[in-house]
Amino acid sequence: MDNFNIFCYNKNMKIHTVHMDGMPKIWFAHTFSAPFYSGMVDLLPNTLEITYLKKGSLAYYDNEENHKENMTEGTIFINEFNNIKKVFTDGFHEHHTFSILYPPGTEENHTFSFSFSPKICDDAVCRDVSKLIDLLIIEYHVNGENSLKCVSLIFRILEIIDSYSVSIKEESSYANLLYVKRAKKYIAENVNRSIRIDEIASSLNITPQYLCTLYRKATGTTIVNYINRLKLENIKNLVINNGLSIHQAGESMGLYDESYISRMFKKYYGLNLSELKKISQRDLKYQKIPPYPNKES
Repeated sequence: MDNFNIFCYNKNMKIHTVHMDGMPKIWFAHTFSAPFYSGMVDLLPNTLEITYLKKGSLAYYDNEENHKENMTEGTIFINEFNNIKKVFTDGFHEHHTFSILYPPGTEENHTFSFSFSPKICDDAVCRDVSKLIDLLIIEYHVNGENSLKCVSLIFRILEIIDSYSVSIKEESSYANLLYVKRAKKYIAENVNRSIRIDEIASSLNITPQYLCTLYRKATGTTIVNYINRLKLENIKNLVINNGLSIHQAGESMGLYDESYISRMFKKYYGLNLSELKKISQRDLKYQKIPPYPNKES
């Protein structure tokens, strides 16, 4: 599997970040199993619950109960306050769980920062974390929450999850840039006609909503703005450099309404078509600013 396909697999993964202004403490740590299970999850504010599913499977809904996820054997799930509210299974399962309570911090003022993906399926990460969770559960029940070993185990678990989640976030960001690059290539190849967002998304095998979201995040503007600016730039060059009329230049870009083109120029460049015709190509170029101001002798 190449890198691009790996990125596509992780494209919908959300990375959460919490800021802690002090040392986290264990709220509880236990192992639980049952032939079937259905219950509500009600976490306290400023808590995280980290669960390793040893056997079986679980299904869970988010706070709005409009999004269902399945947790399969061998995976890690991380829950936070006001997130997952309902968990159930109709078969046997066994999970190993611990919860930490932490003093909240802010992005500007915190002692520790922890990033995590709510669901982790990576075999190596889940294997390493599950071993540490089991050690933590034993240490907690033998020596209590104030044990230095407990604190050490907590930070080792958080470090592994944080490192994995940061790497996923970086891959996801790079994947977004690849999507943007491919979208711009598609637009450039089809700029002479009307282009729909759904057809661009279809060429990338993603949804239109996801394309619009990632494009804005990666570029700071919308994909519609990019299409319009590219069309207008081509029209401007055809009018000034090739001597075409506004109507001819617009048609070559798939725009047939001259008044619409005029409004678009006013919106994006602050001038209308009559003003455009009077401005030379030299005046339309950006003025170059010297890298350093001239020093007085």
